[in-house]
Amino acid sequence: MKKQIMKKAKLKMPKVKKPKLKLPEMKQLNLKLSVSKKMYIGFASVLLIMGILGFVAINSTNNISKRSSEITNVWLPSVEAINTINYLTEHLASLEYKYVIEPDEKKLTLLIEKMDETFAEIDHVFANYEATINSEEERQLFETLLDKWARYHAVHVKFIELGTEMNIVQGTGNVNGIRLLSTIGEADNMFSSIQFTLEELVAYNHDNALAASDVANQETSRSMFIIIAFLIGGVIVGLSIAYLTSRMISKPLKFVTDNVKEVAKGNLTMDPIKIKNKDEIGDLAEAFNEMGTSLANLIRQVTVTSETVAASSEQLLASSEQTSKATELITISIQEVAAGSEHQVQSAVNGNQSMQEISKGMEQVAGAIQIVSDLSLSTNEKAEAGNVVVSETVTQMNTVQEQVTKIADNIQVLGTRSKEIGQIVDLISQVSEQTNLLALNAAIEAARAGEHGKGFAVVADEVRKLAVESNKATDNIRALIGQIQKEIKEVTVSMDEGKKSVKSGIEKVNETGVSFHEITDMISSISTQAQEVSAIVEEVNASTEEMVQKMSEITTVSQQAAENSQQVAASAEEQNASMEEISASAHTLSSMAQELQENVSKFKV
Repeated sequence: MKKQIMKKAKLKMPKVKKPKLKLPEMKQLNLKLSVSKKMYIGFASVLLIMGILGFVAINSTNNISKRSSEITNVWLPSVEAINTINYLTEHLASLEYKYVIEPDEKKLTLLIEKMDETFAEIDHVFANYEATINSEEERQLFETLLDKWARYHAVHVKFIELGTEMNIVQGTGNVNGIRLLSTIGEADNMFSSIQFTLEELVAYNHDNALAASDVANQETSRSMFIIIAFLIGGVIVGLSIAYLTSRMISKPLKFVTDNVKEVAKGNLTMDPIKIKNKDEIGDLAEAFNEMGTSLANLIRQVTVTSETVAASSEQLLASSEQTSKATELITISIQEVAAGSEHQVQSAVNGNQSMQEISKGMEQVAGAIQIVSDLSLSTNEKAEAGNVVVSETVTQMNTVQEQVTKIADNIQVLGTRSKEIGQIVDLISQVSEQTNLLALNAAIEAARAGEHGKGFAVVADEVRKLAVESNKATDNIRALIGQIQKEIKEVTVSMDEGKKSVKSGIEKVNETGVSFHEITDMISSISTQAQEVSAIVEEVNASTEEMVQKMSEITTVSQQAAENSQQVAASAEEQNASMEEISASAHTLSSMAQELQENVSKFKV
């Protein structure tokens, strides 16, 4: 059959003359450049324009960045430093005013330390600012500021010396007070002068920052104009190159596309394409001509072969369906045998598991009984030891009761002593109140005496302060004594309850001793019975192990039989599946052969 089919395939079929599609021959210049080179030239031109545009943009960006860096790294730090100096000088002035009116010597010392720290911080900021100076005008302003700052520092030192000798609130009426007020005025004038110079520096830096910003804006505008001009020119040149390149490629491709559409419709009777291009498109046209010839020959061969495949697939389909039915009957019989074997294996496995569980349970019972026996012996020993501990506990509880009684007596004595201390504190409080009244009267008399009574007034004021402090101390002592007396009462109540608890504990311990004796007797009886049960369990466990061994042998034999049945059933199922696949493949092959014949009939060769 196959030889006959091959002979038919080799026969020359008569050619049928049909009207041919005439396509116009393309008139194209014989260009020696390939399509890739044409594309490279076009893209290279566009990339060159983009490179020029990028260079201009980068150069402009660098110039703008330099101006921005000048604002950020030069003028902005200068303004920040001046603002910091301004804040610190105002802070220093506020510290000086606090120093003048502060009467506490400790706080005065802290204020001096803060002012010294502020001076050091201002000097540090001055040094940082000097490093940013970049013009002679700015340096002159800075040197003027340093000169004023040095004079302000000298006035500050003089101010601190006068402020240390006296307080402005108490001493404005004498010569030192007048000098201090004069120094304060001088410091205020110097501070105003420094503020004026700082404002000049701020204005200088602000003006230069604005100038740098204007230059950056001008540079930005100029760069935007250049970039937009190059961008427009690049777009025009790129569009021109794209148009010329696409025209050189699209026209010959149109001829090839028209022929491809005819082939897609099934028309293989066209004349060969003739294009004079010496590039990839020309090669494509020649390859298309060769493909058309080869495709026509292939269609003729496929037509003959598809008819043969259709006949063979019909025969294969009929044979596979008969074989599949016979295999299904065999598979059903084997599956029934395998199901019975599996049921037998499962029953044997369940019986074996039950016997193993019984054996394990007997082993656990034997172990538990042995543990009970051991625990009984151990518990008996601990119960006897507990009797001894109970006796010792009774003795110790009696000792604790005696100690608690002694502590309660001592606490009562402590309560009596605290009451006596309270009476003494009341007496001291009365004396301090009388002293306070006497000091107040003495201060009044000293005020009447005028200048001669000033010294006595100071003494009376100190005595009055001591009386007030003594009165406060007696109040604190009275509160502490009241708290102590309250806690003594609470401790007394707790000690009474402790006595009762100790007495109750002694009674409970005695009852515990009796219980320990009863436990010892019961544990001895349990230990004897546990040993008897252990002997019986060992005999039952031996019989159970023998039964487990027999069930294991039965299970092994059943499993082997079930496995053999399952293997036979699996082989039958695989064979049945293979036959179904063959049948499906034959049916598919027949359908494909019919479709192939229908598709091939669409072509005109």
